[in-house]
Amino acid sequence: MTNHNPGPQVRATALLLSRFLNWPSVVLVMFVCLAGPVRDALRRVGKVGYGQFYVELLEVARLRGAPEIAADLKGLSSEALHYFLVIGGQGGDESRYSSGISHEKLLRIFEELGKRDLIEVVRVYQPSDPDYPKDAGGGKLTSYKTTEKGRKAHSIMMDVIYKELATSK
Repeated sequence: MTNHNPGPQVRATALLLSRFLNWPSVVLVMFVCLAGPVRDALRRVGKVGYGQFYVELLEVARLRGAPEIAADLKGLSSEALHYFLVIGGQGGDESRYSSGISHEKLLRIFEELGKRDLIEVVRVYQPSDPDYPKDAGGGKLTSYKTTEKGRKAHSIMMDVIYKELATSK
């Protein structure tokens, strides 16, 4: 990307021209002088934002034969999407998760993820359960597993995020 810094030279030129030319001519000269920085700014705006990310997510999902995953992820709340990024990469039959938010709120998020078949809640442990994990900290603990679709969705999301980070300037 070219670094355009019009700075004081352009201002001085514009001031000088304004004494000899009418205002439409000055605007035209300013537009020509600032065309590079404006064009660069517009390019950067096109790469930032959820819309472009979704387009790239859809493209990767289609390449992997799972275009429905992009629609499922698009429909998630930002909170559910955040938690899915944190927990969705877990493999295996069962993972446990405890967070600083209320257990009821966490279960609502897990329910939202479950409706899209991204995770499955296996069990909710109570502190009074005989097999309650000793390292759980005394509160309710949710045990879940990431579904096959969830692992694929997480992998697709991470690939797009890595690609964005690698190509960002």
